[in-house]
Amino acid sequence: MTLLLNQSLVNNTYAVTARNIENASSGEIVEELQAVIRYEVRTNTRDIVINEIFADPFGDYLPDSVVLPNDSRAEFIELYNTSENAIDITGFELSGGKVDSLILETKGYVILTATANKEVYKSFGNVAGVTSWNTLTNTGEPVVLKDNLGYVVDSLQYDLTWYKDGEKENGSWSIEQINPEF
Repeated sequence: MTLLLNQSLVNNTYAVTARNIENASSGEIVEELQAVIRYEVRTNTRDIVINEIFADPFGDYLPDSVVLPNDSRAEFIELYNTSENAIDITGFELSGGKVDSLILETKGYVILTATANKEVYKSFGNVAGVTSWNTLTNTGEPVVLKDNLGYVVDSLQYDLTWYKDGEKENGSWSIEQINPEF
């Protein structure tokens, strides 16, 4: 039997179902066979992008609690899935730390934070913990996202000039891409 697909597979778990299969030699018919398959393949560059960074939760002003939690431990990095496929990001690496189990839906967002801080962000949407969270420097540093096979999916080096506002450079503001699809 040959299975033909109309689109490429990505890192994910798939259920394959075959119905009404006849054994040519005995004539027996199996009504349904099902298999769950974990498929791993390199994630294309920028299929998932680093979309937002909250590196400096300290500052003269507390963040607006509707927009960001008022919790000084709560650094985060937000990812955005630019692809047309849901991608399992379990085991992805963010600057040395491993991402918890999560399937990132197509055009979906996820907040990555230290595993201990997951509760802080639950009310803001999808959250995944990162074990061995690399504390972000307030002035900037390289951030690298690798897939579960070790390939770089996205990377950047942020710095304070990205704020273009001296008050925001002082902390309690996140940095977000203007257009993550570009």
